[in-house]
Amino acid sequence: MLWTGGKDSALAFELCRQDCEIVRLVTFVPLTGQPFRAHPLAAMRAQAESIGLPHQCIEVDEPYRVSYVAAIRQLREEGVEVLITGDIAPVDGYPNWISECAEGICQVMLPLWAVPREQLLAQLQARGFEAVITLAYHRHFGADSPVGKPLDAAMIERFRAIASEPPFDLCGENGEYHSCVLDAPYFRWPVALTGARQEQTQEYDYLVWQGAERSEDPAFAG
Repeated sequence: MLWTGGKDSALAFELCRQDCEIVRLVTFVPLTGQPFRAHPLAAMRAQAESIGLPHQCIEVDEPYRVSYVAAIRQLREEGVEVLITGDIAPVDGYPNWISECAEGICQVMLPLWAVPREQLLAQLQARGFEAVITLAYHRHFGADSPVGKPLDAAMIERFRAIASEPPFDLCGENGEYHSCVLDAPYFRWPVALTGARQEQTQEYDYLVWQGAERSEDPAFAG
């Protein structure tokens, strides 16, 4: 399972877990070591512990196509036959990157691909996922940042009301916002983000936290 810890990879896991033997979570990380602002590794490690699967980070670097192909070959040599990704649609007109890089090496499953956005968000709600917004761009939200707030029915309704150019993607597929899943049907316990605070750049707000740990409360912990 190609894992970011966000709602899309988490929902893809849920949709495939009955049909596949998912053996590990895999995150491709830059060789530079630059931290992920939207999906910090500490949260992914806590999620992996709750799920009960190993979390493997594989470094990638330029030229990225060569690096990704090599990484996927490594996974195949380790016995991985199928890669599952939470990708939803082409981004900026480009086809699916993982499918291209995995051609002739591994099968790729895209359980969310081309599914209507409203349907995906409805599934998250119906299946009991709990998530928090971790990054959001000012151009869509202005001064009223959704960062640190739950991705719930009220937030989805707010997304529907946003009018922007280019159009706002309800699932944030163009990077409008990012999320971190705190609880899912297959988590053994919820994840809490500790010592959380909001930071800001000229373009976006994002959430930073000291750690991620087991919690008995699936709500966001600040």
